[in-house]
Amino acid sequence: MRGVENRIVALLLGSMIVWAPNSFADGGDTVIVSLGLKEEYNDNIFFDADDEEDDYITTISPGIELSRSHERTSASLKGVLDIGRYADNDELDDVDQLYKANLFHQLTDRFYFSGDASYKRDSRSDRDIDETGLTLGTDVRKKQHYGVDIGYVLSEKFTIGAAGTYGKEDFDNSNEVDSDIYKVELQLKYNLSDWFPLTTGHVTTSYARYEDDTMDVDYYNLLFGVERQLTEIFTFYADLGGRYSSSKFDYFYDDDNSFGAVVDVGCRYKGELTSGKAFFSHDLAAQSGSTGGTERTSFVVSMRRRFAEKLSGRLTGGYYLNKSSSGEYSYGETDETTIRISPSLSYRVTQNINLNASYKYVKLKDKAGKNQTTERNSVFVSLVVEHHFFE
Repeated sequence: MRGVENRIVALLLGSMIVWAPNSFADGGDTVIVSLGLKEEYNDNIFFDADDEEDDYITTISPGIELSRSHERTSASLKGVLDIGRYADNDELDDVDQLYKANLFHQLTDRFYFSGDASYKRDSRSDRDIDETGLTLGTDVRKKQHYGVDIGYVLSEKFTIGAAGTYGKEDFDNSNEVDSDIYKVELQLKYNLSDWFPLTTGHVTTSYARYEDDTMDVDYYNLLFGVERQLTEIFTFYADLGGRYSSSKFDYFYDDDNSFGAVVDVGCRYKGELTSGKAFFSHDLAAQSGSTGGTERTSFVVSMRRRFAEKLSGRLTGGYYLNKSSSGEYSYGETDETTIRISPSLSYRVTQNINLNASYKYVKLKDKAGKNQTTERNSVFVSLVVEHHFFE
């Protein structure tokens, strides 16, 4: 795996080096160099219900982002290092890495395509909390993602799109489960404004496959959805449908087939001083580091308010329920409820310097196994300095 990791990093960094010289004379290109410093206090760094251990963590984050925007094409490259140092638990000191590339091209007035690729190396136990509500240990994970998306406008009201993604996760520790995930999706959109003002309907179907060393899960769904702009600043959307999954186990269990509902309902708000979004979802999803999948129900809210020209605040929160049964689409049983809430303040000292302060509370109740409740509080203060070239 080390050779694959080195090739991915070399490819993305090499792309940045080749890109940069072509940016100097073109006003459509931008280079942003940044340096972040974050000081954190965490009262339960291992997210352990029995042995809570606190620590102070310093993270230095140098980064570079290159972006190019022209009439029909936009693209970006980004690389960030998170150099973490613990005051007491220095065995956890590590350098997390993130490299991302994105491309969008409008080939004709009717046809577009986009692509993205990323490589992430991380090691913190809370790395997936905001997205899934689940925790991991401190084992190093190397995560790759590749995606492509194409769309074609068939008529003034009718659009067709297709997308494909591939993801791969590898852990340094053999106690965690390595996995591969493939997904393809087809979507048809139709403008319903003749019957419902500012409304678009769509039908989406997708196939996904999860693979690890002990089992495979094939997943199919069919969704019917609608998106409507209720006012100039408020948009509502909903996708409802069903899914079918087929699980094949290498040992202990017979193959299993199951049906279930899929729900994704949400809204977006964008006012002059306040913006936000909220969504509710229910679906079958993969569990990082574990075999198979979990039925995940999520309710997530995010709001941002500008108090003054340079001062803004943000409030995010989420509720997650992850459940799976042994022999259904997983070898192990999962029954975890997670609640998180995080208020934060941001002050722009100058155009290129930003000061942030935030607090995060997480509570996880595990009804399977030991039936334990784990809580964690953390406080962050960070300073980010950016310099823009060639704007």
